Amino acid sequence: MGKRDQRRKRQRAKQKAAGIQRAQSAAPKPVEPERVLYPSVDEPLLEVTFHEDITDEAKALCRAYWEFTEPGTWARNVAEIGPTTFVYRTVAAACEAALLTILCPKCTTPVTVTSRSEMSATGHWGDSFPRKPVAARAACRECRAAAQAEAAAAAALEQQRAEEVKQRKIENASKWIAQSLNADEPTSYPTPRRALGLLAIAEILQNSGLDSLSPLKSLKYTITGSTGSDIDLCREMFEEHWLAATTPAKLDAFTFDDDGNATSLYIDAVSWTFPRWLGSTSREATATAAAMLSKYLTEHTDTMRRIVQQLEAGMVVDYLDGLLTTRYNELPIPENRLPDAYEIALTGLQSGYALEQMIAMAWSAASAAVSWGQRTPGLKAGAVSSGSVTNLERQLGFTRDRPVQYYVIPNSVQRPAMYSTAVRFLTEHNEVAVKPQGSDDEHHEPALAASATWAEPFPEQHPQDEWPSHPDELITDCAECGREIYGPGLCEECQKL
Repeated sequence: MGKRDQRRKRQRAKQKAAGIQRAQSAAPKPVEPERVLYPSVDEPLLEVTFHEDITDEAKALCRAYWEFTEPGTWARNVAEIGPTTFVYRTVAAACEAALLTILCPKCTTPVTVTSRSEMSATGHWGDSFPRKPVAARAACRECRAAAQAEAAAAAALEQQRAEEVKQRKIENASKWIAQSLNADEPTSYPTPRRALGLLAIAEILQNSGLDSLSPLKSLKYTITGSTGSDIDLCREMFEEHWLAATTPAKLDAFTFDDDGNATSLYIDAVSWTFPRWLGSTSREATATAAAMLSKYLTEHTDTMRRIVQQLEAGMVVDYLDGLLTTRYNELPIPENRLPDAYEIALTGLQSGYALEQMIAMAWSAASAAVSWGQRTPGLKAGAVSSGSVTNLERQLGFTRDRPVQYYVIPNSVQRPAMYSTAVRFLTEHNEVAVKPQGSDDEHHEPALAASATWAEPFPEQHPQDEWPSHPDELITDCAECGREIYGPGLCEECQKL
């Protein structure tokens, strides 16, 4: 290479270097935020950083706002700087103050504040202001914002997962209901009592025009006489494919495993209908069930009569208990006497007394017990209620050769749906109970005929009570010798004396 070429090469290198230098000098340099340190550069505790495009007037206001010589005392009051609202708004928009010795416990950067109030909230404004770095009591604004964003993202993800689980539960519950509706035909009929309960449900659906029976816990009446026995009825008939769970139903009515698969249901929380092996639609299945069960029960009329008497015995006990607690403000019948009361009522009904006659005797028994309690001080709690059960048993013996009136059952006494169904069924099939004991036709009528006068195919609860105004014949004590007699006064022997 000649000297000329070498010279040209050096010239080109110089020109290239000069061009790079000019380009670097022409490129805009990044603008560093203007910073102010307080109380001094030698002892920096607070660093004020101004945002971009801030006027000199705003900067001057911020310096005046943040200036101090000793922590705990500001150089100026806000009122001395300018209108309070204007000062707060300008400082918040124009600058940010970093506490150089108070560090975020998470990211270890100085905590930033935008007002004197935030400064005081750190708990260090005053003599306790640290000269050396210490950890703040709370995370900095940036860390809090990041934590909130992370929590929001986690909540959104959890919500998404919950929606997916809910949708999976809905699908599985729907499959459960579909399987219930399309269950196989059972191989045998239920017991007559269960069949009567199913027939009562069928009549309720037919009379109301509904496709399904509402959840048991929402009903204002019972099918069999109590909620517990209603649950047993629906559970057994569901397991034997005579009843099917159906919509409307809530997810709360089902239980699910961890994967969202339906595992079981709450018997009292779902609606009930008849399965599709009885018919392609709900109403067709209900009509078929009613016809099949009615035909089946015609072969068990004797059992039906016994069921009616058992239901009536429970109603007599409910009436006696309600009379004691509602009218006389006595304690309920003790639990150990409830079986006795039921057996006594059932014995009377099986002896031939009508339900309305047993109601009259229950009224007399309660009145006599309350009268005895008022005359006898120092009785134990529940003695009057227990005594009413004893009086009811005595009534059965005392009234064998005496006429007994019929009392209308108050609406407060619950009438099971299957009772009304049974009374209607037996009446239509000319199954009349045995005539009550006694020869006085004026006071004795066929039991089922008397009961059928108020039977309702779709029972309801009524708030009003219709208690009799007075008992027919009260069993009381003789005022002289204490022997039990009918009505107040003296016994025959004491009257002779």
